[in-house]
Amino acid sequence: MPMITLEAATPQSGRALYSALSSFFPEFDTDDEGKCFVSVSVGSVREMLEVRDIQRHLVGGADSITSWVTTAAPTSPLSPSRGNGGSV
Repeated sequence: MPMITLEAATPQSGRALYSALSSFFPEFDTDDEGKCFVSVSVGSVREMLEVRDIQRHLVGGADSITSWVTTAAPTSPLSPSRGNGGSV
C-alpha cells in the first residue's frame, strides 16, 4: 500500500494533521531538528484524495505542510523509535 508522508510546517499543524487523519491510523514522528511528520497508508486513489482534502480544510490549508511525499509502504514494520511514542 502506498504511504503518504506530510512534513508539517509547525508542531501545531503536525498535531492537527495527526488528529484530522485519525481514521487513517496515522503515525507521528519528529526528527532531530524538531520537524514533524505525519504518515498514513492509503489503499486507493480515493483515499489519497480524501487525505488531500482533509489537509486542505485544516486551518492554514496548504501552508500547514511543507512537503507531501507518496511512497511504497515499508516492507517491514517501523521500529518503535519511528512510532508516535505517545506524544501528539
